[in-house]
Amino acid sequence: MANPFPFVAGSVLTAAELNGIGETTSFTPVFTNFTLGNGTAVGTYTRVQNLVKGYVEVVLGSTSSVTGTWRVDLPIATTTAYDLQYVGLVRYVDSGTQTYVGFCNLTSNTQLTFTLFSPSGSYLVSLFASTSAPFTWTTGDSLYASFVYEVA
Repeated sequence: MANPFPFVAGSVLTAAELNGIGETTSFTPVFTNFTLGNGTAVGTYTRVQNLVKGYVEVVLGSTSSVTGTWRVDLPIATTTAYDLQYVGLVRYVDSGTQTYVGFCNLTSNTQLTFTLFSPSGSYLVSLFASTSAPFTWTTGDSLYASFVYEVA
């Protein structure tokens, strides 16, 4: 069922509309600087009024490739471009052996970028996930991102 919001004052809500509040919807993630090839990608989101909670899971196949800074289109665009606003967490798994963590951040009102933590002197800095960060991507590597942001 499509999102039943906004309700109009005085209208009578049906059971279907009430049951549809917070319903999870699947979407096909659209990436920038990443080719899925024979890998797998899953996307879901839930919208309750102006809040969207999303999830993206990617497992690389033998013909998948990362060609630069990873980005994914949001399932629903925000109304304002929030430059590098952190909105979630991302976990990178190197063929099931090593896990790295980072943030998801909005780089426009339609796209999310994946970042990671990297030591730099006495501090951690944030880098964009790319061809060789946090590792060189190969078959079986995966990315799991969970994020929450506001829409109109």
